[in-house]
Amino acid sequence: MRDFRELLEEIKRRSGLSEGEVLRLIEEKKAKIGGGYLTDAGAAYLVASDLGIRLGESGPMVLKLKDLYVGANDVLVLARIMSMGSEKTYGRRGGGEGAYRQMVVFDGSGVVRVMLWDERAKEVEGLKPNDPVRIRARVRSGRDGSPILSVGARGSIEVLDESEASSLPTIDELTKELEEVKEGRHLIVKGYVESGPVLRVFEKRDGSEGRMLQLQLSGKSGIRVRAVIWDWKGDAPEIPQGSLIRLIDVKAKLLSYGELELHGGEATSIEVLEKGSGGGARMRIVSMGRVRTLPSGLKSLSALAIDERGNPYVIVARGDAVEKLKRIGLGSAVVCMPDSVMSNALLCNTEASIRRGEEGGLPTLESMKRKVAELEEGKPASLEVMVLTQPSIREITTRSGVVRKGEVLVGDDSDEVRLVAWRELVEELEGLKPGDRVSIRGVVPKLDPSGTLYCQLKSYTGLERI
Repeated sequence: MRDFRELLEEIKRRSGLSEGEVLRLIEEKKAKIGGGYLTDAGAAYLVASDLGIRLGESGPMVLKLKDLYVGANDVLVLARIMSMGSEKTYGRRGGGEGAYRQMVVFDGSGVVRVMLWDERAKEVEGLKPNDPVRIRARVRSGRDGSPILSVGARGSIEVLDESEASSLPTIDELTKELEEVKEGRHLIVKGYVESGPVLRVFEKRDGSEGRMLQLQLSGKSGIRVRAVIWDWKGDAPEIPQGSLIRLIDVKAKLLSYGELELHGGEATSIEVLEKGSGGGARMRIVSMGRVRTLPSGLKSLSALAIDERGNPYVIVARGDAVEKLKRIGLGSAVVCMPDSVMSNALLCNTEASIRRGEEGGLPTLESMKRKVAELEEGKPASLEVMVLTQPSIREITTRSGVVRKGEVLVGDDSDEVRLVAWRELVEELEGLKPGDRVSIRGVVPKLDPSGTLYCQLKSYTGLERI
């Protein structure tokens, strides 16, 4: 009989299991059969048989995903499923149809696509993200030259018991907060739903139907990221506002203006981790601009609000919602159920989209107050300052035409800072004179090209003399 150590090494090599895992299976087998019937070597043969290994025969190379190389004809990997596409058909060269399916797997060392052909494409029906699998396959080149696993008639895929997958990381361990996400592919991301997913159906250039699911996510710090899932199957899922969800297998893309956007495909899945109340986002209104008339003739009113975690939101009320927002008023708690969501605003077009909310647990107006020296880039604040100079108003030529720009220097007992307004917001600065004391709510600190901090007025900024 072969030496036990030799048997152990072969089982390790061909199964991909660690030595400790193989020894545990051997001890379990001996305990199950009963004392006096099996030596360690005998138990090793039975364990190998359970694993589909015929000892003494040459077997596939056991590799980590990061070590795969194009051209390998027989490899064995242990991995977990990240995503799985639907079964599709293709025309065979000799006539007739075949089936194929794409899958993405990970093992902690890397992420790799898997192509399953014909019967193998049908065998994985019902498997889901996080399921551990053992894959025997060839390694082929993907369109971008990276290695992919190709599982055909000579390959195999089987589900592992969790006890055999203890060395593999889980979906939970790979999940990132929105704040952690950088550009990349095959990511697992979680965030809070700001508004229910919206399904849009459109016509593609080739005349076929296109389907995209859009949703807006927010992170713990208040960061907001738009997510788009293309080729979504079925109806839009009913996910209440405020729910914590996980998007599995998405790509993070940096847009031209610096914001991050998530893109998924038909294999992307959505998992609800915590179900929200669905009653809308409860916030306190901390600043409110003037009612303005849009080019379409519609009235518009913008407000800045903060939620229980202090995250800022811009509410844009239009039409019937304008008077409702005015009645609720500055400093009040509001529940917002937007009709639509943009990357930087909650759009409310009907009275039903906003209502007065419960006060408890929300930050106060005072929590937004800052001294000039305490201002931080990008964090909206409220100031009480004195006007130190006469406002400077001039016309600036931009790509979109000639626009007005206004500046004035203000300060308190901690420091001074420039207030800057563009276009119609310049009106807020007109009439100010040195020595005026003003209260400014919802101003946004920014850095100019020289690295100097200034404060920009927004449509939701409220400015009044004290």
